[in-house]
Parts: sequence; C-alpha cells; structure tokens
Amino acid sequence: MTNKIWIAGLCAGSLLLGAAGCSAGTTEKNDAAPSVTHKVAKEQEDSGQPAEAKVQTITDEGIYTKQLNEHTIELHTNSNGTLQLLLADAAKEAIKTIKTGSTVSVSFQLNNKQYTAETIKLMMEPKEQPAQSKPQPDSSALPKTKMLTVNVEGEEDQRAGKLAESDQGYYLYKLDDFDFTAEEPGRDLLYSQMDEEYFVRIEPLTDDASLTDVKSIGVKELEAVGEPEEVKGADVSDSFARSKFVLRADSDELIKYIIVQEEDGHLVKYTVHLPVREPIEGIQPSFWSMLGSLAFKK
Repeated sequence: MTNKIWIAGLCAGSLLLGAAGCSAGTTEKNDAAPSVTHKVAKEQEDSGQPAEAKVQTITDEGIYTKQLNEHTIELHTNSNGTLQLLLADAAKEAIKTIKTGSTVSVSFQLNNKQYTAETIKLMMEPKEQPAQSKPQPDSSALPKTKMLTVNVEGEEDQRAGKLAESDQGYYLYKLDDFDFTAEEPGRDLLYSQMDEEYFVRIEPLTDDASLTDVKSIGVKELEAVGEPEEVKGADVSDSFARSKFVLRADSDELIKYIIVQEEDGHLVKYTVHLPVREPIEGIQPSFWSMLGSLAFKK
C-alpha cells in the first residue's frame, strides 16, 4: 500500500515538472525577433517616411488669370482660391488655345502640397469690353455767357458772348451779329451775319499732323492772295500769343491769315478771310476776341 502511494506521488511530480517545462518553452518562443512586416513598418516609422504617399484629385471651376511660364499657370478657382498649377501634358496642350480671363473647368491633383493640372476645359471665353468713349462734359457746367473784350481802334469795349459748342470737343463764346456752325466733317465756320464773306474756318488738327506740312500748304494757299509772310502772333492779337505760326497775305481786296494755335494741348488751325471793306474795322477785332475764348472741354 505504501509503495503504491509513493509511485503515485512520483508520477504527479513528474507531471508538474513536465507542465512547467512546456510553459517555459512557450514563453521563450514569444520573446523571439518580431515578424518581417512589423520590422519594415517600424523602420519606416523611425525614418519618418510614409508607408504610401496619398494623392488627392480635385475638380473645380474658375478664371484662368495668367500663364506664369511654360509649365505653370495661375487660376482663380471658385472653391480653392487662387492656385498655381503645374501643367501635365494634356493640360499644357489645352491651355494653348484658351485666352486669359476665360472660365475653365480643371481637374488637378494635390500631391505633397503640389498642385498639378491633369485636364483643363474651356467653359466660356472672356466677354469683350466695349470701347470706353470719352465722357462728355456737362454743358450746364459751362457759363452760358461770358464778357469779351473787343479792342476797336485802340479802345476796349466789353461785350457779352454766348456759349457755342462744337461736336469736335471745343467751345467758344460768340458775339451778337455772328453765327457759328458746322461746315463739314472736321471743320466749323464762324462768320458775320452782316456779310458772310467775313469768316473764320476752324479746323482742329490730328495728333500726328505735321506742322511743317501744314505750314507749306498754307503758304501755297496764301500765294493766291499775295506774297505770304510770317508774322508774330502777339503782333496780330494777344489771342495768338501761343501760336505755332501765323501766316498772312493781303491784296487790295482781301486780307487772309492762316494761324495754327495750341489750345489745351490741341492744335487748331484758323483760316481767316477778311475782305478789305469798311466793316473790317469792327469785324476783325471781334473775330480775335471770339477766337481768344476758344477752349477744349475737359
């Protein structure tokens, strides 16, 4: 009986030792080197490199504002603000036919904070802006009348002039007994109601007009009246102190002037026709006074 108990105890001890051995073996296996997958992920984590770069594709609409260089454009999008986009091959070809200012649809990718346009499609071309016409001043801002000084035989006389406006952008003040009218495109006529042979033809010149050519043509025109001579504008009237040149020719029947004057940055040509008769004494100084009031609208 005693022998049986001893044998049973011996067997139980052996079983306990065996179990402990198995448990120790299991623990040793769990402490082995990590798997390959875990090791690669850990190395990438330690180096700061992502396991896989994330690419985001975005579609938006906007205004094509400008091309910065051969490979880059600027686009003001509806949802993503103003972007600078690198052009992929397809987008680079498409942009060649699209005008700046056009509304476009664009598909672009965001990769590592870099925007790359993959496709660009025209939606609407920019609207053509109408030509801006020069604003015409309000005529009501100009006084309807103005007192003019007329120097007749050394005596100064103050006379009221009435506002007269030209379609060519200038105005003057007209004395009683004179009329002002458009003669033909580009020219106006100021003349005496008493005798229409007393007149001044007013012709604003273009910006590219050659003074040399205008003067040469004027000399030939005056040769039909008499010997042309150039005189000082201030000697004719204070109204012509800013003249570029004053030409004069006269005969027993006619005195004729061709004057080019600068007014408010514009060149104006006056052709003055004065028959040598009694009315010339009052009409000539009246012309000088009225032409002295000529100005261009601001």
